[in-house]
Amino acid sequence: MLVRFSLYWASWFTAAPNDFIVNDPARTFGEMQLWRLFLCPLLTTSLFFDVLLVMPVFLCFFCYVKEYRTGTLVAYLYFNLLSK
Repeated sequence: MLVRFSLYWASWFTAAPNDFIVNDPARTFGEMQLWRLFLCPLLTTSLFFDVLLVMPVFLCFFCYVKEYRTGTLVAYLYFNLLSK
């Protein structure tokens, strides 16, 4: 989450981080820049979309049982570490 937040703030001043990690098929497979496959989930254009829509929907519909069994903190870490 800290990396996504940092990239979000950096995107206000420059587009270089987003250009470096965007998953463009011509660059990914044509120029063999395979890091784009692994870094593209970090692409942040709207932090509020993550916080206000994606996280609550994921937690409500997919992590409800995990959150009920293990707690909110574990479900939060599961969402931010494994789903990105």
